[in-house]
Amino acid sequence: MRQGQEAARAEREVRRQEQEEAAARRREELAEQERGRRAAEDERRRVEQEEKHRVLMEQLKARWAEQDARLDRERVEHEARLAQERAEKEERERLALETARAWWGRLSSKQQTELLPAVAEYAWRTSSLRLEILEELKIWPQYAYGVPLFEKGRRRNLYGIVLPCPDLAASCPALKGELILARSASEERELAQVLPENRIVHLDLPEHEQLTMI
Repeated sequence: MRQGQEAARAEREVRRQEQEEAAARRREELAEQERGRRAAEDERRRVEQEEKHRVLMEQLKARWAEQDARLDRERVEHEARLAQERAEKEERERLALETARAWWGRLSSKQQTELLPAVAEYAWRTSSLRLEILEELKIWPQYAYGVPLFEKGRRRNLYGIVLPCPDLAASCPALKGELILARSASEERELAQVLPENRIVHLDLPEHEQLTMI
């Protein structure tokens, strides 16, 4: 009887161990399955992240390429505008210089030589001012190709502009409010037509050799 009970107890112990082992194997299988599921999920997420990163990089590269192309277009357009503006400016300056040379070409060498000393004499006689007179007559584009004369002294105040070109004077803001000096009454009339608000005086110089200035 006792041996039979021990045998039954031993059999139950064996079944219990077998059940525990089976349960342990089942748990291990489930754990392995879970690890596999998690690994697959991690791999899926990694692939998704890589794909998102690839798509993002392609979008960024496309955006950068578009931006670079736009900047290149803007640079080319800007350089083209600058070149056109330079060309237009050079053409305006060329035409202005031709116009000024034609204006001053109406005076003979003798008339040009006597002009500035005559202005200096006029300034001294009418205002007791001494002017800086250069040996060579030099026309200034910023004064409509006239000759600016300055008072002697530290301050070098601008006294007036001699013979600015009438065709250029109207669009020259530097002449506004300045004294304008002309050789003759005919020159004074020409300048007064385009500079009606300026004080314009003529030096009443003789018209010898001035064949076309009427």
